[in-house]
Amino acid sequence: MKKNILLIVFLVLGLFTAKSQEYTNQSDSLIVEEKLSIFDELKLHDTQGRVELVQDIRVNKLVNKSIKINEHKNNLMGWRINIFGSNSQDAREVAETVITQFNEYFPDIAAYKIPLMPTWKVYVGDYRTKDDALKDLQKIKIYYKDAFVKDTKINYPKL
Repeated sequence: MKKNILLIVFLVLGLFTAKSQEYTNQSDSLIVEEKLSIFDELKLHDTQGRVELVQDIRVNKLVNKSIKINEHKNNLMGWRINIFGSNSQDAREVAETVITQFNEYFPDIAAYKIPLMPTWKVYVGDYRTKDDALKDLQKIKIYYKDAFVKDTKINYPKL
């Protein structure tokens, strides 16, 4: 008797579960059919190349606030390649020589002489990602065997 009651309960629960999944799948398919991409929306509303952006005024305030906060900053965090570092007496002159030599090998990559007293370092490049820096590191290691990638502040990319 107990087995029959348990069997009936499980069957009823199974039917309710199957029926609710059927309704869920139907409503999901209706939602998918009603959604249009932004491009389809623009085609439907003959905007002639104009897009009207409707957003909360707070978004504009946050963007303007971010611009004000960051307008004095001339750099952001990224990656550079360290090709020289020394704390010897003539480190400054050697760093300048290294930059001149590097610019002959790689004229399209910027080089920077950084004084970190008592050490002088030469960093090259402004890379947003480590992967980008590693690509150039392979080429640079041909001339500078001890070169390595370092996370540091970089200049904004040119637009």
